[in-house]
Amino acid sequence: MIDSILFMTALGAACGIVLGIAARVFYVYEDPRIAQVEACFAGANCGGCGFTGCSAAAGAVVAGKAKPNVCVVGGLESAQNAAAVMGVEVGAAEPPRSYNPCTGGLRAENKFVYLGVRTCQAEAAMMGGKRVCGVGCIGHGDCVRACMF
Repeated sequence: MIDSILFMTALGAACGIVLGIAARVFYVYEDPRIAQVEACFAGANCGGCGFTGCSAAAGAVVAGKAKPNVCVVGGLESAQNAAAVMGVEVGAAEPPRSYNPCTGGLRAENKFVYLGVRTCQAEAAMMGGKRVCGVGCIGHGDCVRACMF
């Protein structure tokens, strides 16, 4: 019985040491300003800014690839707080506008007749939707119901 306890204790200690060494070897440094800027944003992870989420937007702000007013959900207060962290001036955020390079919508030709669930997500799962234009509007209005932009 005591042998089992000693063995499990030694195994746990060895695993702890290995994990501690691995944590130091594989440590990835992250600029602390990224977390500070991300805390200034709304935290909705909505993608309204054009980035995949608030963390990606904060990383772009710190890298200089985006302005502090990138968060359109957070508004002017969010932009001012992010600008204060970065030490720059801020302007008003403008919501991004959609640009579709094809005619899309009802004018695009149909690839097939869709008879499934009437949501954009369900139709897009079927070969990207029934329209020939892959980036145009599918037309069921999921985006209108879900997004305030």
